[in-house]
Amino acid sequence: MKKFLQVSFLVLSAGVPLVLVMAVVVLRIAGVSLTGPYDFRGDAYWKLNFVQGLPDVLPASDNEGFGMHDVHPTRGWTPKANRTRPGSTLRLTNNKGHRSIQDYSYEPGKFIVMIVGDSLSYGLEDDNEGVWPIVLQQLDARLSVVNLAVSGYGADQMYITLRESIEEYKPHLVIFPPISDDLNRSLLTFREYQKPRFILDGAGELQLTNVPVGAYPATAARIRDEYGGLRGRLRLAFEDRAFRQRMEGGEVKREWAALNTRIVEEAIACTRQHGAEFLLVHLACNLEISGPAAKKEDTNQTEDLLRKIADEKHVAFLPTRPAFVDLGTDWTPGHYSPREAQFVAKLVYERIQQQPSWKAFCAK
Repeated sequence: MKKFLQVSFLVLSAGVPLVLVMAVVVLRIAGVSLTGPYDFRGDAYWKLNFVQGLPDVLPASDNEGFGMHDVHPTRGWTPKANRTRPGSTLRLTNNKGHRSIQDYSYEPGKFIVMIVGDSLSYGLEDDNEGVWPIVLQQLDARLSVVNLAVSGYGADQMYITLRESIEEYKPHLVIFPPISDDLNRSLLTFREYQKPRFILDGAGELQLTNVPVGAYPATAARIRDEYGGLRGRLRLAFEDRAFRQRMEGGEVKREWAALNTRIVEEAIACTRQHGAEFLLVHLACNLEISGPAAKKEDTNQTEDLLRKIADEKHVAFLPTRPAFVDLGTDWTPGHYSPREAQFVAKLVYERIQQQPSWKAFCAK
């Protein structure tokens, strides 16, 4: 007892609250780390990444954005307009912030395709030939492809982009192409930055929370204050622990299915309300298409869920995984290279040609 009191006195005299020290001991006994690795499907993983990547001095002169993005009040972040790749002349975004090689202008005489998506549709790390919506545009001059994809987006941010943009762009066809992880992102409140989060109310309707998203310096300062230092690491460790327990209990899986089903259903309804057709695409990538374990007969919970929604709502569904695996499993892991981009663009173009809206357009 005397030794414990001596240690406690030394800890307190050093300015470290005893409760924090005891919490660290308890966490270590429980096998919980203060530095990760945390489960990437939970908020703690992304908050830790953000805190560790913060500069010493926040960019006070850039109150509205960070890096290649502007803060967006309902979507979290959105690409800056007229940006080129750092250190090169490669143009990444046009006058509207779309990933495109040409400035946007409304083209009512063309078949307008509006795409909402994530980094695989934006073309993160890729030159233009590795961006499948750009390749799609080049396949047929009758198309006007509006690429509203943004790196890091989840299915929820894709839907918000759709409902906030569809009146402006007046598409004939909306393409909604998530990868499997995009449905995990719908459960996050933070990823690259603070993001919106839908919850389901008692009637099963979507309620948008965690908005409006604040300006970068204030938000970054708040996150660093909440999750920096020992006290913040303890908070993150407990958050990750709680998330893993919800995973083990099946609660996360149930919410994942219910929430994403409602998000995609609302995206379909919004599209139809504006007189456009909806094409649901599952963009397969990584181990789904590469490596010896990839098999055509395999499916995953994302592909199964999207197919179920498409069947029930009577919309077209394009699962790309079987077509990828049909041609082998030597595809590039991670983001698409030009080979994958060209393959997906061809698959999507072939599916567009089957759409009633395209046939009606061509018959004019």
